[in-house]
Amino acid sequence: MDNTRKGLVPNILETLPLHKSSASHSPSHSPSHYEPKYIFIGFFTHGAYGRNAQPYKANKDASISLREFSSVPKLMTYMNCAPGNVLIGEHGGVDNNKLTNYFKTHSDINVTDTTAKNHDKDKTISENFLNYVQSALKTLELDPRSRTKLFQDMNKTDIDVCRNSFICNKKVGISYTFPNKSFSTNNPPKGIGEEHWGIFIYNNNCGIEPGQNIELIPNIQKNVITDFVDDDKEIIIGYEFHLSDIISALTENYKLTHKDYLFLFDYSCSVFDKRINPRNDERIIRRIGNNVAKTFGLGKGKKRGKKTKKKRTAQK
Repeated sequence: MDNTRKGLVPNILETLPLHKSSASHSPSHSPSHYEPKYIFIGFFTHGAYGRNAQPYKANKDASISLREFSSVPKLMTYMNCAPGNVLIGEHGGVDNNKLTNYFKTHSDINVTDTTAKNHDKDKTISENFLNYVQSALKTLELDPRSRTKLFQDMNKTDIDVCRNSFICNKKVGISYTFPNKSFSTNNPPKGIGEEHWGIFIYNNNCGIEPGQNIELIPNIQKNVITDFVDDDKEIIIGYEFHLSDIISALTENYKLTHKDYLFLFDYSCSVFDKRINPRNDERIIRRIGNNVAKTFGLGKGKKRGKKTKKKRTAQK
């Protein structure tokens, strides 16, 4: 057994079962009990909301909004960076190396298991997912939220780390909706190898080898990013992916239904480009950031009770 498992988050790593067959990673097909299919996806690239998020105005006087896309399988989303903000990583990409190694090593954990608890199934699975990713984040020197808070304290006027930085803190979004975020693999930070930079599939029961780069998954559309060297030779320096293409291709490839799950671990920036926020307005970052979070099933405000009015009594 891998010694790194012990002592991190025992309630998840010691209680959840492993895949019944680590070689096949395939769900059971018992007619009396449906075992949901699931795929865990880790996003370790550049990330942003831009043209493909389809910003629009309901009318000429309205504020910009982002289109709400729909997913067939249920999405469980953990965001390490709130919408509208920059993810601040460790020097030399050490955090990418640690996290990708952790998830590949622990890809036999079944986060959809609900046998140990009796309450709501989705709530149990989201708790499993949250505990699992937090056990991975504990391997870092500082978790992303602590690094963000440290940066905020030292750079109080930085527009890319605004007041909505913590709206998704330690929460898992549960939804069938999402905004169409874009990811690009060009210009990786120094110190990160190709096995630690990209979009990878880890825990799953669909027969996908853990650690598989989605560049190798059939039918996932991608745009080639090129550059010129020596003024005339064009070379490929990366790829651009869109979340809607990733979700739709995985849904089609593995016949996912509304009973199945996609787990999204987003370890990328979530900035809004000039098409959405041309003046880099902090109020727009907060407003659209909150809407993005709600679309993912995150950041919902507390319900406010009705205020009771005090009755005035006539003075004698």
